[in-house]
Amino acid sequence: MPRTALYLKVEVEHDPHETPEQLAEEMCRRLLRLHGVRAAELSAFVAPPQPETPPSSSL
Repeated sequence: MPRTALYLKVEVEHDPHETPEQLAEEMCRRLLRLHGVRAAELSAFVAPPQPETPPSSSL
């Protein structure tokens, strides 16, 4: 049977305490339960830049 590597981009909203690695581990576990999925792994992640908060002025 032929095998094909699929590369997906997934954007996820998550709680600040959840790391991208933790999210990816859970997604990989779920993907591996699907029929025909032989491997799933996180190859990279990119976090968008967070907006800068202006310094608070204390008078």
